[in-house]
Amino acid sequence: MRTGQITVSYHRVGILPFVVALAVSLAGCAGKTPTNGSADNNVMHAQNRGPESQLITARTNPLLAGGTDYTSDPAPLVANGRLYILTGRDTAPAGVNDFMMPEWQMLETRDEPARGKWTHNPHVL
Repeated sequence: MRTGQITVSYHRVGILPFVVALAVSLAGCAGKTPTNGSADNNVMHAQNRGPESQLITARTNPLLAGGTDYTSDPAPLVANGRLYILTGRDTAPAGVNDFMMPEWQMLETRDEPARGKWTHNPHVL
């Protein structure tokens, strides 16, 4: 005679969380050169990311209000006195009623976000 039964449910975890974690880790390593070991050099700054980085000023949401760049699923990171926001980058052309998110972009600020000084890095990964 059975008095009780325990049921264990296993949820399948997709590969997406692993891929996102790997992409963020690799983004921190890309283009780095050995440094003198100071704590501030452990973060890759925007000026080292490439010619497409641009300074923007945005004191309110949305940060990218020009109508040419769209983001999704922001992931904030605070490191060494900087705030980074890593987001998906929608590249769907005008008139397409769908999303196309093949790459990542990043916003970075050293100041308080309320001051509105950001660096936009449109092609991080």
